[in-house]
Amino acid sequence: MNKKHLENAFDQLSDRYIREAVDYKRPRILPYMSAIAACLVCAILLSVFAPKGPAPSLTENPTFSAQPALPSRPRPEVFGDTLTPITFTPASSSAMLCAPVYPQMAPYSVENYSDWKDTVLQIHQTEPGYAQNLKPFFQKLSSAALIEQSENAVFSPLNIYMALAMLAETADGESREQILNLLNAENLDSLRDQAEQLWRAHYYNDGLATSVLGSSLWLDEAYSYNEHTVKALAEYYYASIFRGDIGSAELDADLQQWINEHTGGLLKEQVSGIQLPDDGALAMVTTIYYQVQWQNKFFKNMNITGKFHVPTGDTQVTFMRDSEYYDYFRGNDFSAVALPLEDGSRMWLILPDEGTNPQGLLSDGSAMEMILSSDTSLYTSQFVKLCVPKFDVTADLDMINTLKTLGIKNVFSPEKANLSAIIPEKGAAYVNEFQHAARLTMDEDGISAAAYTLIVDTYRGLLDEPIELIFDRPFLFVVESADNLPLFVGTVYEP
Repeated sequence: MNKKHLENAFDQLSDRYIREAVDYKRPRILPYMSAIAACLVCAILLSVFAPKGPAPSLTENPTFSAQPALPSRPRPEVFGDTLTPITFTPASSSAMLCAPVYPQMAPYSVENYSDWKDTVLQIHQTEPGYAQNLKPFFQKLSSAALIEQSENAVFSPLNIYMALAMLAETADGESREQILNLLNAENLDSLRDQAEQLWRAHYYNDGLATSVLGSSLWLDEAYSYNEHTVKALAEYYYASIFRGDIGSAELDADLQQWINEHTGGLLKEQVSGIQLPDDGALAMVTTIYYQVQWQNKFFKNMNITGKFHVPTGDTQVTFMRDSEYYDYFRGNDFSAVALPLEDGSRMWLILPDEGTNPQGLLSDGSAMEMILSSDTSLYTSQFVKLCVPKFDVTADLDMINTLKTLGIKNVFSPEKANLSAIIPEKGAAYVNEFQHAARLTMDEDGISAAAYTLIVDTYRGLLDEPIELIFDRPFLFVVESADNLPLFVGTVYEP
């Protein structure tokens, strides 16, 4: 072996083995970022049919620190002397009243490992089992949102949860109770506690993974608002607060810029069409920006071109292939395999049996029940020969009918809506738009094909007959967090 070959061999040595030697409990890391990226925006627009009143008194234009203040979980320490991979710059718009201060996470490196681990532990402070209380909502929503879809679709249950939590803060009476019941929260205090822990547990901005939940509140300058509620949204939900002329081109441009920044620019086409109505009193927006690398990469030179069986016929697509030990589950009418991601989350790929389609699995509910279960004995580690297409899925969903079927009705009714927690006049406002847009891409972009030898100790022997999963027909996918909560759920009918 000459010097150049030796240098190339060292270049292929992944950081993950260095890091495992430091802390064997951390998952493995690849030196490159995969193209798993997802973004979404969920906007709630409230139309008001009440006389306009004086503007609220918010003359101080404070910068609210939205970091949680619960005494049982101290606020994360901000590492001011480090750079974060992504920086959200407060808008220069004169309409901005305040912007949140996100906790800084020390960027990962082998040299900076101690500081990085400290910030991760400080930010991800949650009560054991907190996520268990949220799973009934996520299971019901995942089925209701996609069961009528017969084409590619994707949405974020986590993002919609945060939007509904903010909506509950603005509502009162039976309107609020319907939202609290769906979110399985006894009152606003318990809801805030749930939302705060959810935000903490899913925050990453360390160079290995990006997972940031954003929110904003947009107020019309001619209406009066409950300042206590406005400040609560800023404090508990990291909300940026804006006040201007709703329906104006200037405020629409500010809104579009804010959404694009908080979704990594992945939804520019959908965002470019957003226009707030002239009779709107306020709008709330929640976002999630998510980008993470695989623990086990796909090699581009292993790709093949083959047929994917679309309901209307066959189409040629690019398939990625891998042979590896994965968590595997065999259901009554489907197979599921979990692909681990660097932040501890994973992507479940769910393949219906021949004669079964994704809607059937969503209707049955057993697939989502397995994924959301904390019982690891349900699945086993199996050697799988995997073949899955690259895909880029985008969807725009109107969530009103879905939420009505789940019991949230009053806020959408001009006669029954009670949003007096934000707008003092009871009956002045109702929700007339609840739009959700999402996109998720899965491919091997950024992963370079390389040759090196790797010996990995395994704790099981090879199977006599490896399981073969070829995702060449419509299937489901779920990106699941380390807390077994669904970050994104979708269907692929045509890659």
